[in-house]
Amino acid sequence: MHRHCQDCFDRFILCSAWVTARGRHLDWYMSSWIGSDSSCSCPSCSQRVHEDPPDFVYLLENCPHDWLFPRCAAVVHHGGAGTTAAGLKAACPTTIVPFFGDQPFWGDRVHLRGVGPLPIPVEHFSLEKLVAAIQFMLDPQVKERAIELAKAMEGEDGVVGAVNAFHKHLPIHMPACRTPKPSRQRRLSQTLRRMWCSG
Repeated sequence: MHRHCQDCFDRFILCSAWVTARGRHLDWYMSSWIGSDSSCSCPSCSQRVHEDPPDFVYLLENCPHDWLFPRCAAVVHHGGAGTTAAGLKAACPTTIVPFFGDQPFWGDRVHLRGVGPLPIPVEHFSLEKLVAAIQFMLDPQVKERAIELAKAMEGEDGVVGAVNAFHKHLPIHMPACRTPKPSRQRRLSQTLRRMWCSG
């Protein structure tokens, strides 16, 4: 298993703060793709799961995506909208491992654009699927599509796009607003204010 991972990349960066914050301890991820899979032929895998990660895995605390992702050949993450945008803006082929909310949607969008494999739901995450995803992302055509998408994103004005989308969904004819008649107390207050201010 170690050999499979090293054949794909020189080094993995694993954000330990992210994985422990999502209700799964880091050991679960390490055992899923480095250590205790039953198909592993490496005798030391099961012993290494609870120890320090292999030399080619670098554990990282919180780190700005806009700094980290341009230094990566590809990214594997949960698929939040901001993280997905940061990875694609950095022209990174992307694999999404969704576990909540809109993350499956972004995983599907990434796949449909050809810049990543099908998303891997976290409950189905395994070493074999990770290796297949990385091999998909290492295809030069996938990288070319990621570069094209990043260039398209550079020229995009997100605020204008959001405003246009908002207006697109407004009804053509807005209903007339009916202003309620002011209450007797409010009319009296306004009359007194006019008299006081004019005098």
